[in-house]
Amino acid sequence: IAVHTQSPSADAINKKYTDFGGATTPLGNPAGEVAPAGAGAVRDYEGGAIYYSEPTGAHVTYGVIQEKYRELGGPTGDFGFPTNDESDTPGGRVSEFSAPGGAAIYWTPESGAWPVRGPLLAAYKQLGGPAGELGGPIGDQTEANGEFVQKFSGANGTGEVRWSQAGGFVTVPAALASQLANVQIPGGEGALLGLPGLGEALQLRIPLRQGDR
Repeated sequence: IAVHTQSPSADAINKKYTDFGGATTPLGNPAGEVAPAGAGAVRDYEGGAIYYSEPTGAHVTYGVIQEKYRELGGPTGDFGFPTNDESDTPGGRVSEFSAPGGAAIYWTPESGAWPVRGPLLAAYKQLGGPAGELGGPIGDQTEANGEFVQKFSGANGTGEVRWSQAGGFVTVPAALASQLANVQIPGGEGALLGLPGLGEALQLRIPLRQGDR
């Protein structure tokens, strides 16, 4: 008797769908077949998608985080593949991704879904994420003259983290910078600057400056 076997990607995606809870979850029913996506595969559902790559496995995204991920290019963009199932985090929800240096999309009910990555993500996690004093991200990370900036809803909408090689971290409120003395950033400085990753976590003991606001 011939036995029909699916591809490893289809098997992994279908198993994840079952394990996650199937049609009773925010994913809903399948909206297509398993299809190639970058270096892996994806299956769309009524409310989201399950992405698979061999290094990351199969993981779930849905709702506004899924929409933001696709705006950023999905698995063929520079965020790579999801590395966790979209999940609750104190103050909101989060999906993390395989981009060198670290990348995540956070959702909060006040501010919606925004990406945070690299050194700013490492600092944000150290400072408590959405449940910390910074609150949720309120816009995309920006870069000018080698300085990366992310704004947050905390401190009446003036929360901010800045990072550059030359100056280290600057925070608003200023006192938060003292908590970032030994931030550990996966991939090393090369990955954070969009250069090839160094392959190992590098503990950056970088200068700290307090914001002057």
